[in-house]
Amino acid sequence: MKGWFTHDIASHKFDEDEFATWCRHFQLKNTKFVDPKSDEAVDALYWTGGIPCELSLLWEQEAASIVDKTGEYRSKRVGEMADSHGKFCHKLLPKEMLNLEECIARMALGLTRPQLEWTANFSISFANPKKGILTSLMN
Repeated sequence: MKGWFTHDIASHKFDEDEFATWCRHFQLKNTKFVDPKSDEAVDALYWTGGIPCELSLLWEQEAASIVDKTGEYRSKRVGEMADSHGKFCHKLLPKEMLNLEECIARMALGLTRPQLEWTANFSISFANPKKGILTSLMN
C-alpha cells in the first residue's frame, strides 16, 4: 500500500511446513490429527492469519472438532477486537476520530493516505521538594 505506514504481519506467520508440524503436534480430543491440507485446516489457517499466537488461541477453544474450534475462535475474537477498538476510539479526540475514519475509508478504497498534521504538545515540570513547589511550563 503505497504511502501507508504498514507492519508486515505476513512475515510472522507459519509457512506450509510449519503449519503441517503444528497440525501433527496438536491432536483433537478424539486423538485424531488435523490434516493440514483439509478445507477445515485451511479455514482455521485463514481466520488466524497463520500467526502462531492466534493458532494457539484457536486451539484453546473447548470444541472437539477443528470446525467448531474455528467457529468459537472467530466469535470470541470478533467480540474482543470490537471491544478493544471501542476502547481505543473512546480515547480519541473528535479530530482524531475523523482522521481514523478517513484513513479507514482511504485504505478500503486504495487511496493514498491523508497528509499528516504534526503538532507539539509538551510540558516540563520542575520540582523543589524542600519548598514544596512544582513549576510547569506548557505548550
